[in-house]
Amino acid sequence: MRNQKDAPQPRGAREDEAPVVEFSNRKDLERWLQDKPREWSVVIAARAALRVAPMLATALLPGARARKIGRDIVFPTFRAIAAAWIAAKWANHSDEARIAATSFIYAGAAAGADAAAAIWSGASATDRAGHFGATAAADAAAFAAAAAAGTTTTTSDFAAATVDAAADTIGVAIWGAVSRDANELEASVPMNRPADHLAAESLWFGTPPGWAAESWNKLKSALLALNEDWEVWTDWYEARLRGSSSNEQLERARVMIDDEIWEEGPKVVNAHIKRLIEEHEEREIFQSAFPNEPPPEPIEGPGPHLRPTSSGFEIVPTLPTSGERDDPTQISLHAQLNRRVERLKSAMPRVQNTHKALFDEFNDYTVFAGSDLTTLDVPSLWSAGAALNDMVEAVARSDGNVANHTMSETQRLEPDVLSQLRSLLRDHTTFIMGFAQGQELASRAAALRLLDVKPADLAQRARGVLAPMLDVSSLLAKHARSLVQTIDRALDASDDMTLALVGAAVSAATRSIIAFGRAVAPIIAPVAVATSITGINASTLSGDPNAEALRAALTYLIENANALAAFASHDAQLKAWLDWLISEIRRNLPPDKS
Repeated sequence: MRNQKDAPQPRGAREDEAPVVEFSNRKDLERWLQDKPREWSVVIAARAALRVAPMLATALLPGARARKIGRDIVFPTFRAIAAAWIAAKWANHSDEARIAATSFIYAGAAAGADAAAAIWSGASATDRAGHFGATAAADAAAFAAAAAAGTTTTTSDFAAATVDAAADTIGVAIWGAVSRDANELEASVPMNRPADHLAAESLWFGTPPGWAAESWNKLKSALLALNEDWEVWTDWYEARLRGSSSNEQLERARVMIDDEIWEEGPKVVNAHIKRLIEEHEEREIFQSAFPNEPPPEPIEGPGPHLRPTSSGFEIVPTLPTSGERDDPTQISLHAQLNRRVERLKSAMPRVQNTHKALFDEFNDYTVFAGSDLTTLDVPSLWSAGAALNDMVEAVARSDGNVANHTMSETQRLEPDVLSQLRSLLRDHTTFIMGFAQGQELASRAAALRLLDVKPADLAQRARGVLAPMLDVSSLLAKHARSLVQTIDRALDASDDMTLALVGAAVSAATRSIIAFGRAVAPIIAPVAVATSITGINASTLSGDPNAEALRAALTYLIENANALAAFASHDAQLKAWLDWLISEIRRNLPPDKS
């Protein structure tokens, strides 16, 4: 198919020594992969897609909008390549398919290929050959992602398709590099080396070809000029070029970002990845400087903040930023929201006898909505609004589905009250999404649909840890109890739970458990060696004004351990906190108890 005399020799082979494997076309590669381990196909595909990635620069036509090219073509291509490379680098992990090649990643890369094809389809005949490279790069990325998630009967096909897409543009260089990869894999068999060692090698086993370096520099300069934090991808790609080491946890976090966030585009996602990298570097610096110190507490996600007080754990408001509370639109929306609340206050007593839960839900909502903008707790208002919304819709559905003559008109929710409630909730949604914290909570709630756990099951698990909080004396203070009651009541009464309500339940449950764990961490070691919880009152909590709240938190954590474990199984944030808490217990235990 192509002249191979200029193809680089396999790594370690002498010039007068024929390589063990040498490819010149797709059929040769397919035949060779047929009886090879699946991991070989994945690493071959990932490295081929990485090699052709610089050809994305050919999509940058003169006068073309670089920002649009970055979003529609480069962005999904990089994600797919990163996912495939992770599957190649850490091939033995059981969650590989979910992490490395979801249908979203494959579809995104395929859409990037389509966008690239559309760009050069209108170009002149003399330009088309060059612009074809961007399409080939995006195609290769899509095939590589499919190979990472492919079955044993399709993985080799996708791997061969990846190489073929790259070779259509790069030609002899790609076949030579893939032949080297194959020889590396063959040589690893006698030494019993896994295929993932190849993923960590430099892409070209030396200096990249001139066309690759030139195209990459062009693409890199164009992306960095957009001021959208593209360095999180350009640095990543250059690390793959060099064969630099990488952190598995950080790399997996890169491609496991919620799809709702990915849909926001490069500027949002790249900023998110930048924060992930900064957090990882901070942990590394800490552990290097203080190797004998315990790991720092995990970073908390969005949601209500609680702290122990003499009356129990109470909410510490997450206040709007100065820009948010001074924004004229937010000020106007907040005033409109409170006007609707005041009008409903005179109407709601009429439904107290027929819809007591809805009446209580509204009253709890007004507690959080009535705060001044300078003291407004955004996460609590978001959660209370989600609970009220689901309660309203559940009541409306219930009224509408009741058979004739089984409920009198006076027992049904009055149409004008329902209309006012829905108007209130529309204003609530517009208002709460004007806050960054509200947007992040909404994104996290929407991402719950991607979990393996069904929303109804997730809600049940969340309720399994929320409801017991109300039963432990001295655990929750006024506003915290009101928030938990609000969510628990809505979960109990709803017949078709919304993702927003489930998200509110997960957020409130997660942050409450974190607050309890953080507060009791300093005293949990004495508890672990005491004969009973009450046995530590005098020696450990004497004189502490928050003693009752701390003892209640210990009671709750111990008595609900099984429910906490079931809830944490789906929640990486909470699992990290529980792991940290366990490390604190072990660190503080006496030597004979550890």
